[in-house]
Amino acid sequence: MYKIVAFLTAMLVFINVYSQTNTFNLLDLSKPDANQNWYIPSKSISNKTDIAASLTDYLNLSENNSFNAISKKLAADRWTHSKFQQEYNGIKVLGATILVHEFEGQIRSLNGRKEDIKDLDTNPKINTHELTQICISKFPSIFTLDPVPANHFSEPELIIMDRLYPNRSGEFKLAYKTDYDNHDLFVNRRFYIDAITGELILTYDLIQSCVGGKGIAQTLYHGDQEMELEFIENAYQLTDNTRGNGIQTISESGRTYND
Repeated sequence: MYKIVAFLTAMLVFINVYSQTNTFNLLDLSKPDANQNWYIPSKSISNKTDIAASLTDYLNLSENNSFNAISKKLAADRWTHSKFQQEYNGIKVLGATILVHEFEGQIRSLNGRKEDIKDLDTNPKINTHELTQICISKFPSIFTLDPVPANHFSEPELIIMDRLYPNRSGEFKLAYKTDYDNHDLFVNRRFYIDAITGELILTYDLIQSCVGGKGIAQTLYHGDQEMELEFIENAYQLTDNTRGNGIQTISESGRTYND
């Protein structure tokens, strides 16, 4: 009899814990070709909840994924916007950030990019001293006028990234991020090097020229879209004059973005 009572008690405790940890879920408002998604809580969440500790469960991510709070801002409309950086085994995941939007003491929505990373080797095989030579071998023309290129490279940062970043393939790489910045040569370029194989994953110029007119933008929620920049008051602005009285691109604090 004692064993039966003990068994029933254990089952009730299990069911109670299970119901407490599994009644919450996020409604994923995903869109085709989107690099980020919106999530709506299925029930109210108090802003007193430890969101950084709970996001992994809320977003159904595998173990070893975690989040760190990196910023929190109170907007003029009394909404609070908090930003969290995803990590795997304590290593930053490139582009994987979640914004949590709170109003009147409740978390109302989340948006951003998550990556469900599993079983990734996070022990680099490439020595950081090799990175400069790898970059030079891939783009020798950039460094021909620099007698000591190593003096202009930033300290490498170990990160995790999708193989096709900023797009998605579902295949993740442990990588080093480093920048080459030479003001005398007017060169500023970013490199992502595979920390296991030494292969170049991605590189691009950090100095961009804006000439106005139409171009292709990689949006977060609607894939690649044609957009037009307009020259206004000695600066380029992203505007849309085809709808209503026109649409400007501004931040949540009301700042207009110029180039």
